Amino acid sequence: MQRTAAGIGQERAARLDALERASPEWRPWVELLRATFQADADLAPAPEPLTPDARPRTPADIAPLLHGRTVRLDAGRLRSLVQRLGELVDLRRVAELGVVGLAAAAVRQDSAVLERAARQAEIEPAAFETVLNLAVWPLLQACGRQLQTHIPSGWSRGYCPVCGAWPVLAELRGLERTRCLRCGRCGGDWQRPWLACVYCSERDHERLGSLVIAGRAEGRTVETCASCHGHLKSLATLQAVAPPDLLVSDLETVELDLAAWERGFRRPARPGFLVAVRLEGVEP
Repeated sequence: MQRTAAGIGQERAARLDALERASPEWRPWVELLRATFQADADLAPAPEPLTPDARPRTPADIAPLLHGRTVRLDAGRLRSLVQRLGELVDLRRVAELGVVGLAAAAVRQDSAVLERAARQAEIEPAAFETVLNLAVWPLLQACGRQLQTHIPSGWSRGYCPVCGAWPVLAELRGLERTRCLRCGRCGGDWQRPWLACVYCSERDHERLGSLVIAGRAEGRTVETCASCHGHLKSLATLQAVAPPDLLVSDLETVELDLAAWERGFRRPARPGFLVAVRLEGVEP
């Protein structure tokens, strides 16, 4: 039975249902995505406009747009979402922690802070970090919608110009196959030259390669770099993928990640840019 929910959309819900049927082991991830997408639909009104702080002294062509800003959010809704996501992975105590401060660490991509908090609370670190990263996804989506039009022209970095994350995938968009990088956290969308590694900027074509899985869907490949041993999934699309569908596409193409891992390629453990962000929780 197809389990649709307001705000998820029938096509997206159908893809999640198909994933669950094809790979029952993915059910926890699918349930987490359903809950996260529903929270995004419920996030109304949007967070207040971002207000600049005394921005850190970082050149504009390096710092993402969230760097050095304050974001207001509904602390009650955040706690409710953390509680809901935590229950799906048996982390029932997670909402008892200082969720606004932990959410700020998740927005910054500060894994060290999240791991330390998890161990102090005797909570499994990987599941804890997953819950916090998904809990801030609706907030980052709202920020992305506000800031996408302010991305500097000619942004040349491999990480997201809005939130500093590495792209979740590259789109080869349209008939001209323009290479557009997409952020799975805020939905950021920016272009990057074909012959340039996202992670280390390697441009030697002999060091850059691609993997294709025989017999699988056409237009799905893995970009690889022999210099930094990084990899990035690449999908052919006619138009930009809707931000929530980026997470669905990421889950649908796990086999590409596995193929890359088997050959020694990994996404960097470090974030693209550790943004300085302050979250202010507002109680209703």
